[in-house]
Amino acid sequence: DALNITQWLTPMLPAPWSFTEDEWYYGVLLGCLRSIRYGVTAINEMTYYPHIDAVVQAYQDAGLRVTFGIGATDIAENDQIRVTPVDECLRQAEELGLRRTSAVPHGRPACTPELMRALKQFARERGLLYHTHLAEGKAETERIRAWTGRGEAEELAHLGVLDESTILAHSIWLTQEESTLLAQSHAVVAHCPSTNMKLSDGAPPIAELLASGARVGFGYDGAASSANRDLLREARLGSYLQKGRTLDPTGLPAGLSRRRPYCRGLAGGFLPCADGDTVHGEPASHSDESALCRKRRADRQCLCAGQAASPERAVRAP
Repeated sequence: DALNITQWLTPMLPAPWSFTEDEWYYGVLLGCLRSIRYGVTAINEMTYYPHIDAVVQAYQDAGLRVTFGIGATDIAENDQIRVTPVDECLRQAEELGLRRTSAVPHGRPACTPELMRALKQFARERGLLYHTHLAEGKAETERIRAWTGRGEAEELAHLGVLDESTILAHSIWLTQEESTLLAQSHAVVAHCPSTNMKLSDGAPPIAELLASGARVGFGYDGAASSANRDLLREARLGSYLQKGRTLDPTGLPAGLSRRRPYCRGLAGGFLPCADGDTVHGEPASHSDESALCRKRRADRQCLCAGQAASPERAVRAP
């Protein structure tokens, strides 16, 4: 704790490589069970390569709908990061085969233009989602501007990776021009308020993004940075964060964020899911809406009884 994003990545990134196969399996399974407890029935995940078979088995045993990809990086942002050549990143993505997968470069500060473009081409050829991080850390965003003369969103547009199948986690350090650019690209911004506050990332310009017509949804990010799987909590915190940032009580109205946090653009049609990071581009179903509504009813009933909601009250809808 008490670390910003740049400091936090140094001890965090090596950790997944030290876990055993059993630790990976039960860690992923626990995350899935916590998702179910909070009414989440579909997950979009950025995972890691070691013990990928255990990860897949945990997803299958949990019975959730999961889209996942192996995080790829070929630039070492610090001396703890393991880099992977472009060809190996593509091989790992291909190895996942017919499973429901996505292409997931970690983000432009951690990836060369060649890797960002190659994984986008890989995704387009196979009809996959493309999931990456955008403008989360101020220092990292400034580094990209120093390298390229462009902001991070401008850089991704320049590389040709922004479209309706692109998910952009965080998206904090944007100019107004970049907010408009994201709206025009139809990419999806995933707002992860718990992580952004814990790591002192900053507050994304959600009000401006929405005003520009951008597609925005909520994500709860990874357990290491948010320690929760509750999208309703993220929606509430996201609303509060925008009120504090803009000094406008209507910056992200409760009616927009809390009643329908599972919808694309907070307006309809897409589910926000875990990579925690993010929203997942799949039509919402009655079951998903019912699961979240049942979770709210369970919480109200248990609060009246003076106790926490039990997992049984928020099981996955049939």
